[in-house]
Amino acid sequence: MTGKTPKKLRRLSHIELAGIMKTHQDFLLGRPGGLRAQLVHHDLSGMLLTGGNLKDADLTGANLSDADLSDCVLDGALMFGANLSEANLEGARMVGADLRGATLRGARLRNANLHRADFRDGSITRRAKGGNLTAITMKLGPTHLEQADLSGANLREADLTAVVATHTDFTDADLQGAILTRANLRGATLAGARLDGARLDHADFTGANLAFTVFGNASIETVVAGRLRPLDGADRQAARAQLPGP
Repeated sequence: MTGKTPKKLRRLSHIELAGIMKTHQDFLLGRPGGLRAQLVHHDLSGMLLTGGNLKDADLTGANLSDADLSDCVLDGALMFGANLSEANLEGARMVGADLRGATLRGARLRNANLHRADFRDGSITRRAKGGNLTAITMKLGPTHLEQADLSGANLREADLTAVVATHTDFTDADLQGAILTRANLRGATLAGARLDGARLDHADFTGANLAFTVFGNASIETVVAGRLRPLDGADRQAARAQLPGP
C-alpha cells in the first residue's frame, strides 16, 4: 500500500465540503449541531481549502494530492496514510498532526508548523461489510517526503523515524529535538538547518548538502555520511567533522 491511495474513495462536491467545514467549525466552538469532520477515505484531490480550520479532523487515508491547504489549521489532525503528494501546505499549522504512513512526495511545506508531528510508519484497519472493523491491517510502510519542500519549516520534536526524505529541501528548517533515527536523507538539502538535540542514529546523509547545518549536541551513532554534496572549504570540513563516516 505504500505510496498508493486507497481505491473507491468518495468524491465530495465543493458544496458538501463547505457544509462539513461549517459543522466542524461549530464542533470546535462547541456550538449546537457541531460535528467533527470525518473525511476518512474521501477524495479531496485538487480541492481549495486555503486558510480552512480542520483542527482535530479525521483525514485518515484521504486523497489530498494537489489540494491547496496553504495556511490551514491542521493541529492534531489524523492524516494517517493520507496522500498529500504535490499538495500545497505552505504556512499550514500542523502541530501534533498524525502523518504516519502518509505520502508527501513533492509537497510544499515551506514555513509550515509541524512541531511534534508524527511521521512514523504505520498500519490501518479496514472496514468490512456491515460497517464492522476487521482485525486486518494494511502495512503502509514509511512516510514518504521525497522532493518535498520543508524549507523554513518548524519540525521541533517531530518524529521522523525511518522517513524517506531523499532530495528533500530542509533549508533553514528547525529540527531541534527531532527524531531522525534510520531516516533516509540521501541527497537532501539541510543547508542552515538546526539539528541541536536531534536523534540521528543510523540516519543516511549520503550526498546531502550540509552547508551551515547546526548539529550542536545532536545524538549521532553510526551515521552514514558517504559522499557529501560538494561544499566550500571550511563548510565541508565542518560538516565532516560532525558527521563521522560509517
